Amino acid sequence: MKKSLFLIVALAATFISNAANPDRMYRKLIEKYDIPAAADTVAPGDPSAFWNAVIDYDAPYTDFLNDMAKDRGAEKEARQETAKLPRLYPQYDQSIVEGMQGYCDSLLTDMGIPSLGRNCALYVVDSDQANTFTALTDNGFAICITTGLMGRKGVTRDVVMGYVADEFVHGVMQMHTQSYYARAKKDRKEKLMGGLLVAGTIGLVATLEAIDPTPADDYYDYLDNDVDVDVNVNVAPQFPTPKFFFKYLPELEYEADLLAYRFMQYMGKGADYINGLKILGSSYDALYGPDTDQPTIQERINFLEYATSHPEAGRRKK
Repeated sequence: MKKSLFLIVALAATFISNAANPDRMYRKLIEKYDIPAAADTVAPGDPSAFWNAVIDYDAPYTDFLNDMAKDRGAEKEARQETAKLPRLYPQYDQSIVEGMQGYCDSLLTDMGIPSLGRNCALYVVDSDQANTFTALTDNGFAICITTGLMGRKGVTRDVVMGYVADEFVHGVMQMHTQSYYARAKKDRKEKLMGGLLVAGTIGLVATLEAIDPTPADDYYDYLDNDVDVDVNVNVAPQFPTPKFFFKYLPELEYEADLLAYRFMQYMGKGADYINGLKILGSSYDALYGPDTDQPTIQERINFLEYATSHPEAGRRKK
């Protein structure tokens, strides 16, 4: 009981500390998610080798794959939830702008993605909404960029490359499933801790009943009512989002930014990645709705600027 309470207090203290000191949080994220040394030493002009090094030697992603291979409760739940996500069927979707397909295929080739064998495609889709997203397909995933975003002032081919790099990381690192898996593990831990707290409460009630039955009954009734209120209040908010919109785990959003940004730096286009975030701006934040734990565009920019100004952080060495 004491250990459970201590853990709750420790987690709360960590959250408060990170919120008050974003630089500390940024450094921890870089230490955990920065590109492996194998990617940092890839010779210029070989983007496929860069991506292969990131995918093959990324420690957090490797840990995730090893966990999923165990195929236990949380792993099965993550797979089941991923299977429920809507699929994009490019051969039937009328929103895909076919006249842009040559542009899309050429861009992927310049990024070294087709040779990776990852069943990844890029499409421009017709929508007034300025958005970029990853949609699952029958045999892989598709990166989609809306015409509303492509038409924005300042969007160049290099800026689009940054958007594609970010979404490619989401898809190739299976971040849909990673998010479900992390949440499934969190739910199981909370249920376990909740069981310990209930056991401790029952012990407290028994003690109070031995002293005075009436106060104990009142306390137990109050606890029941309080739990019911929590369950009702914590209903997931509804977001006015497009069909393929997905809320990734916040840490994974930062990871995707960092790995994509490192790729753009490798290509000599790091500034274009940050410019792309600036073009997305607050209108992109609005897609998540007012009540969300997702990092804002400005927080993502701040994170990457911190990574740029602190090359000593994480695994990346100059």
